[in-house]
Amino acid sequence: MPIRLLLATGIFLVALSATALAETRIVFINPGKQDEFFWPAVTDTMRAAAEQFGYDLDVHYAERDAQAMIRLGLAAIKGEERPDILILVNEFQAAPDIVKAANEAGISVLMLLNAFVGQQAQEMGAPGVKYPHWIGSLVPSNRGAGLRMAQSLSRCMNDQPAHMAGGKHHVLVLSGDGRTPASLERTAGMHAALNATHDVVVDRHYQTNWQAPDADRLTRNYLDWAAAHSIAPAGIWAANDALAIGALAVVEERGLVPGRDICIVGLNWSPEAVDLVRQNRMVATDGGHFLAGAWAMVMISDYLDKPPGSRQPIGDASFEMAQIDGDNVERFLSRLADRDWRRIPFHIFKRGAAGYDFSLERILDQLGD
Repeated sequence: MPIRLLLATGIFLVALSATALAETRIVFINPGKQDEFFWPAVTDTMRAAAEQFGYDLDVHYAERDAQAMIRLGLAAIKGEERPDILILVNEFQAAPDIVKAANEAGISVLMLLNAFVGQQAQEMGAPGVKYPHWIGSLVPSNRGAGLRMAQSLSRCMNDQPAHMAGGKHHVLVLSGDGRTPASLERTAGMHAALNATHDVVVDRHYQTNWQAPDADRLTRNYLDWAAAHSIAPAGIWAANDALAIGALAVVEERGLVPGRDICIVGLNWSPEAVDLVRQNRMVATDGGHFLAGAWAMVMISDYLDKPPGSRQPIGDASFEMAQIDGDNVERFLSRLADRDWRRIPFHIFKRGAAGYDFSLERILDQLGD
């Protein structure tokens, strides 16, 4: 074959490949706020992986407004540049109508982080059955995280026997909202662990909107109540790092020393919380679930690898979060202190013979010493 023809053929194939990649358009309706830690982190990891796989990713923030989330989802479905895949979060259990509309429009939907539970799960059925274009869901084990956090809290409190009043550890619980599946599962795991110890009393359990000002106000209320009843609080279980950090600030303002006088756990792997763990002011921060943004791209890549006629629904997939504590905080910081998720080779995490391995250990191993 003449060299000129070979070059022309090669250019054509490269152009065809680039066009095919550009045709994969993904829209993510992010339910969170752009000025908080967690939800922008989900976007960051998703974008890092999307770039590696060559996807065109567009992200819209609902700013923790359920109605705005629905409007954004429906607008993406009805817009001129409709996505090939729509990624949704069932925050405030507000996603079913968007899924149904996307299914009618022939747009594939992947549920992320919060899927369907209870009555909604019965109504929606399994991915790909009642709604063929709903290809699956990817959620972390929030119950496992809540349980692990409570176990770490118990170990810390047991190391400080002076905390016990009347043979019991007194605890404040700051959970998330009362509707989001992640919040409910996280709280269920916490209760399972604390109920198994028989030496913990949950004095107060407050629901919040996940924000530090909630923790500030509620922790003040709790400490005032505890002081009035001559109770020495032993621990605070906070559903996310913002709540944990808000509570910690009040604790220190009252003259208590976190890690010595009172034990505090959170969740999110936020930079501030990881640093507090390093300083022994927080027991642990569980999390890593913001990497679900990247893992969604990995699973979509596996899904798109198959010809359209032979693609099977991803189904209901889950992954374990991980805890950063005194045992592994230095290793984490030595590899990911810069939070540059682009350094992670996400293609390595595509499905293998044993399934997916999204563990923290594997991530850190890929980044070397």
